[in-house]
Amino acid sequence: MRRVGVLAATSVLCLSSLAAAGPAQANLGTCYYYGGVEPEPNAYNRWTVYENTIYSNWFWGEVNLGLRVGTLNNRQVAWARLTGPAQKSNDAVWLDISEDGGQSWEQCGPVWNGDGSRNLWTSAIPTRSDPNFRFRACGQAARGGGIRCGSWW
Repeated sequence: MRRVGVLAATSVLCLSSLAAAGPAQANLGTCYYYGGVEPEPNAYNRWTVYENTIYSNWFWGEVNLGLRVGTLNNRQVAWARLTGPAQKSNDAVWLDISEDGGQSWEQCGPVWNGDGSRNLWTSAIPTRSDPNFRFRACGQAARGGGIRCGSWW
């Protein structure tokens, strides 16, 4: 795990709330499909914590980055996803996980959009009641806009 500074976001509802993030080293033992199934089509009681536009163009449309929560195998899990009509190959999404309230984190991913024709999501990670155990969604649209991360949840 690499130590990095805290990135603060004032709002999760607008583009200005997105913070740039640097690379971090993943602990692959933490990053997995919980219960062996992909979260987006299989989780129930799904809801969106936040969703922000990370790329927008009048012709292509938008790419949106979201943090989602749902239930898999009777356990609450979280995952990041990219949606929108402007997706293309080489779009990427990942989930940052912190066990110290966002002071440092592990990067789970990225997951790459091979042909750009589908929505894209990360592995599902079980949530915890510990207030220092936090998630944030990060992504990069291949059409531009740089790396963007939502706020910690």
